[in-house]
Amino acid sequence: MRRFLSVFLQFFLFLVTFALGSFLLHPFNVVTVLASDATHTRSFLWDGLLLMLLLYALVLLIEVVMRQIKAAGLWSTIAVVLAGVLGFAMKFGFISTDR
Repeated sequence: MRRFLSVFLQFFLFLVTFALGSFLLHPFNVVTVLASDATHTRSFLWDGLLLMLLLYALVLLIEVVMRQIKAAGLWSTIAVVLAGVLGFAMKFGFISTDR
């Protein structure tokens, strides 16, 4: 039960970080234009994904320092993958602008 709670909280933390970086915080401002025509532009803002991956690297570093990487590394990876999949399904980072 403790491991499930840890995975759920990490998943929620990664998902919130992905959302904040996609909608509110833009520290890197890395944008890729996916499609452009005369009326609108569709692009992807990478900041949320990059912040989530930086947080994941920080979590793994903490697990290495605490010598829990064998026990918790797989579960942290599952949490970040699930948060990424759900974030992409919820269209985090995708921006449409009209001209």
